[in-house]
Amino acid sequence: MLSTEEMHRRREVVAEVVDGIMKGGPTLGAGAAAKLAGKAPKIVKSAGGVGKAASKIIGKGTKVPVGRRGKAHGINVLKGTNTDTIINGRKFSGHALDQMQGRGFVPAVVEDVVKHPSKVVPGNTLGTTVYIGKKLKVILNKAGDVVTVIHQ
Repeated sequence: MLSTEEMHRRREVVAEVVDGIMKGGPTLGAGAAAKLAGKAPKIVKSAGGVGKAASKIIGKGTKVPVGRRGKAHGINVLKGTNTDTIINGRKFSGHALDQMQGRGFVPAVVEDVVKHPSKVVPGNTLGTTVYIGKKLKVILNKAGDVVTVIHQ
């Protein structure tokens, strides 16, 4: 059984991987995890990818989200796992990031829906707007911040 300290360390590594993937793609995510774990980033190449590298760094059976879409491939993300973050100039609420991570949507997909929606409608909450794409609804507030995302 793992100690509480070791479980927290492993959670930090996974958070760094996810953060790196969301901000700069799989290589950055694995590099961040490797650095945090005190391993050389070259482990990613020798392992054959982000998921395998994370398994080597964190332990057997580790799954790392790499953008699989849909409920069948979603992961269970605990509420409050992520905090508000600015990605490519747009603020994402922690809740939106939790939803994106759990549903396998990366920020680029969200941004594409906002820039090229098939439909735009007022949101249920005053001051929000819903941008509708083929697979995703993105809800923005008046400031243009991503409040949440909804898989269709």
